[in-house]
Amino acid sequence: MQKVLIVASLCLAVALASPYDLVEDEQGQHYYLVPVSRVRRETKWDIEDPGKLKIQHSGTIFNNGGHKLDGEAYGSKSLVDRRDPAVFV
Repeated sequence: MQKVLIVASLCLAVALASPYDLVEDEQGQHYYLVPVSRVRRETKWDIEDPGKLKIQHSGTIFNNGGHKLDGEAYGSKSLVDRRDPAVFV
């Protein structure tokens, strides 16, 4: 439970510390401007025998001068029922 509280507090602190520009349009509505950069991301997927799906996604999350943060996510799912291997889920 303490780990969850620490991670949630860290995420909140990073979100509050990020600088955002506030602009106003002609009707008086306010908008936050968030910096967006286009970075090449890569998604790989594969289906192995017998019915195992693998997906991997990687890319650069943040790149500013000398600081770079890369991220990667990976997941797999078995499409075969272990009780009856002839049946796909």
